[in-house]
Amino acid sequence: MGARRKATTQISRLAHRAGGTAAANRMVPEE
Repeated sequence: MGARRKATTQISRLAHRAGGTAAANRMVPEE
């Protein structure tokens, strides 16, 4: 779970950088 949360944080950062949360949702589907 910790590793997954870390990945989510990285994706969130990338999403913020790109300026789109949709990109993050595309990469990591919410369960």
